[in-house]
Amino acid sequence: MYNGKLYLNVHIQRKLDLDNAEDHEDGQETLLGSLLTINPDTGRVERQIQYPMGAHVEPGFDDENGVIYQVGDHSNLYAISVQTGECTGVYYLGHKDGAIAVPAVYAVGYVILVENGQSRSKLHVLLRDDDGFSTGQATKNLASLVRMPPQVFGRRLLVSTELGQIYLYDVDPNLPNPIGPLA
Repeated sequence: MYNGKLYLNVHIQRKLDLDNAEDHEDGQETLLGSLLTINPDTGRVERQIQYPMGAHVEPGFDDENGVIYQVGDHSNLYAISVQTGECTGVYYLGHKDGAIAVPAVYAVGYVILVENGQSRSKLHVLLRDDDGFSTGQATKNLASLVRMPPQVFGRRLLVSTELGQIYLYDVDPNLPNPIGPLA
């Protein structure tokens, strides 16, 4: 629920008609993701945003700038305008199918993604402006997998792992490495 609306990811199997696609054969079925905006009072779908791939992770929201951050099942992070539903940016992370299990979160000007590996996780810190996405600081390694969405409380970022480890970070945009452990 965001701004009084429900957001729901659904998926559709579609045949592609691609003449010059290198990754797909013409007529091949592929999974496409859609984000539905639903009015909870009426149950009416007010908007459908379609993605070029599955998107099984729930969306994350940037309250300050009116942006929806949708992680694709693999490779990409999409920035979508809450007002228009248009894609305003794509970041190629290159993650494997299903490696990101929690939504992106926004904290004090930074977009944070958690990518799970075999037994460890990586915390990616991105900046997003009018020119697109860029790396906000070097990736942080976490000693276990993250299955629950990170929580943001003002300038604080809390990440917990499936082994019960809790990481609490201070987010300070005035520092060269803006996300550091809370002292």
